[in-house]
Amino acid sequence: MRMETLLLFVWMTACATSSAGPDVGVHNVSDTNEQPASSEAVEGVLRIDAKSRSKRFQGVWLEQSDGVRLLLSYRTAGCWEAFKDRAVQARGAFYEPEGQSIGAPHFRVDTLSLASEDPAALYVSLGREQDLEGQFSWSSGAAGSKQEGERLLTFKSDTSYALANPSKAERFSDGSAVMIKARTLTRSPYSAHTEGPLLWLMNIRKAQR
Repeated sequence: MRMETLLLFVWMTACATSSAGPDVGVHNVSDTNEQPASSEAVEGVLRIDAKSRSKRFQGVWLEQSDGVRLLLSYRTAGCWEAFKDRAVQARGAFYEPEGQSIGAPHFRVDTLSLASEDPAALYVSLGREQDLEGQFSWSSGAAGSKQEGERLLTFKSDTSYALANPSKAERFSDGSAVMIKARTLTRSPYSAHTEGPLLWLMNIRKAQR
């Protein structure tokens, strides 16, 4: 998106919402209700609103160096919290939401990563959303590891995945087939961790047979 077009969009949406107050247009929009443009890269600091407003809106933003803020998500979640207040690079697409919406440029994130090395960070990148079929199962931590003897919940598809937020899956841990929507998280090399891929669970449902 050209800078002139982006600034015009910000001005038009600000004019459209300024007279109705800060909570106008925070409903009737979902992450799938969009018209994506071509993929491109953006950079800035990831910010999260301190508290939710009406209709449970709690924005996740990319604050760019020129002051323009891109809206990444209408809801906060743990996968965003891991990158809060850190400089990041994101790849994805600008889109125009249908219906009422927040008056700001909307950007759909495919992938996200730290813009520079940060030894204090737990994770260095967030992968694109993916749909997987498999099952959750319990296992024990490997001998000699910090998790030795612990009961761990994992997801098994073609690959076995550790879970960044296992509590979300506990009620599905009976071994039945499930469909999940998830993103991969890449752990920081500076933090102690087990080997293998790691998932952030977004949605879980029973698989239809």
